[in-house]
Amino acid sequence: YNRRFYRDVLTSNSGMALLRETVNRAVRLQKPNVIALQQQVYRSHFKDFVHPSASDVKAYLGEDFDRFWKFCFVRNPYDRLVSDYKWRLRKRGFDCPTISFNEYLMRLDDPGRPDPEMLRPKTPNNREIYMIGDNVVADFIGRFENLMNDMKHVCDHVGVPFDAAQFPHHKNGNNDPAAYRDYYGPEEKQRVEKMFGHELDLFEYRF
Repeated sequence: YNRRFYRDVLTSNSGMALLRETVNRAVRLQKPNVIALQQQVYRSHFKDFVHPSASDVKAYLGEDFDRFWKFCFVRNPYDRLVSDYKWRLRKRGFDCPTISFNEYLMRLDDPGRPDPEMLRPKTPNNREIYMIGDNVVADFIGRFENLMNDMKHVCDHVGVPFDAAQFPHHKNGNNDPAAYRDYYGPEEKQRVEKMFGHELDLFEYRF
């Protein structure tokens, strides 16, 4: 945690309250406490705390935004959407695909479409995370398909040791990079091209 984080914690009522509670209970400020602290301090500043937009981050950081070296990672939308679809089904407890992939895409395409299972993500398009208006504001954009090499580049740039063997993998799944194609027909492919044409063009992703 950098100085900015500590400053934000020490100047926020919620941060100080949690610190006082931790001290009074004579327990260490462990990881779950720190996560709760982050959420309390920052949630009110961002529309989406988990995946805040670049414009929200810039509004919060002010001049500090331009001083930071900013990076992010992108993934082929065709592949990313299949991965997200399968993960959300598992998260909701659906062992079999009771909701088709095409139905999932239609819910992304139409925010007004009923979504009783709550499969629709808050931010289906990642564009706002690395762009403000029409400008890319990330200094480096890595690719999921080249994750290890690009992450090493990030670590080398900021002076942090990188050990591929220790790299965390939160969501394990099919390692076949072309497996996503099995989920697509002409209609599904057309929907993705409509919704994510910008990413497909900007990063030259192909089906």
